[in-house]
Amino acid sequence: ILTLFCLIGCSSGDSNQEATQGETAPSAGTSRLDERAEIEKWNSYVDLGNSIDTSFYQAMNAYFDAFGNGPHYKADASSEAVDRFVASLPAPQELSKAIDQAAVMSAKEPKSDLDLAGEEITPHLKTLWSSLNASRDHHAARQHLVEGDTAAADLHSRIFDSYQGLAATYDRFRDILNQADAARRKTDLQAMIDKGLIIRPAMLK
Repeated sequence: ILTLFCLIGCSSGDSNQEATQGETAPSAGTSRLDERAEIEKWNSYVDLGNSIDTSFYQAMNAYFDAFGNGPHYKADASSEAVDRFVASLPAPQELSKAIDQAAVMSAKEPKSDLDLAGEEITPHLKTLWSSLNASRDHHAARQHLVEGDTAAADLHSRIFDSYQGLAATYDRFRDILNQADAARRKTDLQAMIDKGLIIRPAMLK
């Protein structure tokens, strides 16, 4: 938030300067384009991290509670546990959008460590989120109660395998995101101080 606040303020100042001086040097225009692209990329990773920590893990925990967190599908889940899982996935579109946006951004050059970490987790997330929603639909329709049903177990196998891949890569993504966030906050606060703005204690949290 601080990054956006500072940059929006700076952009406003640039606009006023352009009105006075006329044409802007090509290097300055290129810099602003690069800056906007970098902000867009950063915001996509923040959105992804926030969505994973809320929507995704809420659904993932409800799924494992119902059907087990091992490689074998737990077919005797209680109806209450199944209902909790189904209710945990009311609107999958938000996380799907965040995953797709982060995948697009991580493919753009130049690539940072955060981009590489994003490239590592998005394939696992796509498979997991798609499989979780398919499992939600399957269990909401009570198809898992049909004699001879194997779809629920097949989905569980896909979910379990994809989760192993995510577990091996998400900590790296989160660590890099947190470190980058701390560095950005420090830079933004210093820029605000240099402009003579007063930093209130609440802004440091």
